[in-house]
Amino acid sequence: MKIEIVKQSKSKEQTTFLVTPRGMVGSLRTPSPVDEVHGDITIGRQAINEEGVRPNDITLSISDLAISRTHCRIIYSFGFKSIKRRV
Repeated sequence: MKIEIVKQSKSKEQTTFLVTPRGMVGSLRTPSPVDEVHGDITIGRQAINEEGVRPNDITLSISDLAISRTHCRIIYSFGFKSIKRRV
């Protein structure tokens, strides 16, 4: 799965992200035990919180107040089908 940011303020940050059945490639989000079970990607403007935890896989512009600290979540756990190979 590919996630692409199509509108972003004058930023040179990454705009295309790849998601595999095991999570987002290159995510800086602090893993939690439920991440493997639920399979989700979080998007928001908060890079790191007061406890030193990175809550978002994709961090958008911190100056855009229309985006909340943890803005949305994409659940991908059922978005990948297992491939059955013929023998």
